[in-house]
Amino acid sequence: MSQISKQRDGFNTVHHLSLAYMGINSTNWLLAELLNEFFVNKHHKIEDFQEYLDNQSILTLPDVILIEADTEGECFRFIQKIKKNILYRELIIVLIAPEKDKALK
Repeated sequence: MSQISKQRDGFNTVHHLSLAYMGINSTNWLLAELLNEFFVNKHHKIEDFQEYLDNQSILTLPDVILIEADTEGECFRFIQKIKKNILYRELIIVLIAPEKDKALK
């Protein structure tokens, strides 16, 4: 878990949440907002994201994983793969999409 201290509006705030993001099509405003408040480790390819996760310990794993949904279903295969690993099984995973798509539910 990361601890980040920021000065904002004259107050010192501490954030204890780290996010890992995987995707390429997300709107820039989302990442900009997240970067203002949290530590975000960003990856564009599944292979790079998997390498990042494989190099983490129980103490350095992200608190939340944000994965961009894709039309080919790679995101779902990736989630199935990481859920098989006991170290990753309990991680919170949030799927995001640039627009509403009932097929993703």
